[in-house]
Amino acid sequence: MTLRRRLGRTGIEVSALGFGGYRAQATTPTHLAALRLALARGLSVVDTASNYRDGASERLIGAALQDADAGLGAVTVVTKVGGGMEPGRIDIELAGSLGRLGRPRVEVYLLDSPEAFVSALRRRRDPRPLRVLRELLYERLGHAFAELERLRAAGRIGWYGVSSDGLSAPAEHPAALALERLLGLAQRAGGARHGFAVVEVPLNLLESGAALGVGGVGSLLDQARAHDLGVLTNRPLNALHRGELARLADPVPRAGHTSLEDGLAFAAALEREWRSEHAPALGPQAAGWFNWSDELGRAFRAGAIHGLPHLCELEERGVWPAVAEALADAPGAAEWGGRYRTALQALLDALHDAVVARTREAYAPLRAALTAALPGWPAADSERLPPLSQVALRTVLDTPGVSCVLLGARRPAYVEDALAAWALPPVPDALELYRAMRAV
Repeated sequence: MTLRRRLGRTGIEVSALGFGGYRAQATTPTHLAALRLALARGLSVVDTASNYRDGASERLIGAALQDADAGLGAVTVVTKVGGGMEPGRIDIELAGSLGRLGRPRVEVYLLDSPEAFVSALRRRRDPRPLRVLRELLYERLGHAFAELERLRAAGRIGWYGVSSDGLSAPAEHPAALALERLLGLAQRAGGARHGFAVVEVPLNLLESGAALGVGGVGSLLDQARAHDLGVLTNRPLNALHRGELARLADPVPRAGHTSLEDGLAFAAALEREWRSEHAPALGPQAAGWFNWSDELGRAFRAGAIHGLPHLCELEERGVWPAVAEALADAPGAAEWGGRYRTALQALLDALHDAVVARTREAYAPLRAALTAALPGWPAADSERLPPLSQVALRTVLDTPGVSCVLLGARRPAYVEDALAAWALPPVPDALELYRAMRAV
């Protein structure tokens, strides 16, 4: 990539695409390979937080920057306070982040989801009115900004801001944050030359509040431009739509050789064998160690598997860790465990393909709306759109007021796909496309 954009009044020149480290970690080789490729191909922004994978995301970025010999200024590092915003906590969080990143300072330091303070009080059934809870939040933010100004004066951070879904939420939403209030607090903390200069918000085809505004109020992007703020956007391909996570990418089947029905039956037979032949020797609790055929089957039939991202997360952080732990406690069942792993993988592959089929059906209206809204794009003789992921990403890249689009690129193939999106001609009118998508 060669195009650079100015990150608001920070004056920092950044790449239009950046690497988002939300689910990335240093112990996964493909994550490190993806980040190294992104840096080599010119992505000059990396975004992380102290609580992403308990610091493993920051360690990944620190290792990659050291390998690439990327000194201060070569790459813009954005990290966040992930565990609260009390002044003492901010100092501790920053010290930990700098250690994991291997840097003496970070260019951009954000408070992550400060609106969660209000949400937490409401979950605890705090009896005070919402307006009172919001004022408490702004009071806490004022103290936090004062601490961030001190850290800036000490040279440990360059600029600061907030990462928040609430910045583009309707004013009546419990999690809403008012940008004007935040700027006022920053001016009170640091004067006219305060360091509040960057905001980060979600923006994608199905979540367009930051670009279009909500409830007749000017958009977050318009407000940011008026104050010369840098705008980072996240989740360009992962949309929260009607209460569910929608992956804005064409689903790819694994082409398993087992039907879902057969996969469930094979795994269930082995689970019955476990309960009859192995579990009795390990105590009554062992009978319930392997029930994945029943649990996964019920979840799929009930529509409780919300797309491929949810299924992949379930596999990576639910199924396989639980199976490994259970088999470690049953060393005498190694032969059975090998057969069960094979059957369970076949079941998960079949389940993946079943979710792909369901997703394609659900995405048909979205595809039809995009085709109608983009006649002839990307070329005059085009009859088919590029891959959905590239359409979605190119739209956010072409949205007026966006400084950098952060992509969760945990695999080298994701980086290549993003660069292919950047190589496409610009979307004719991103705002009109967002408006068309609101009808989907």
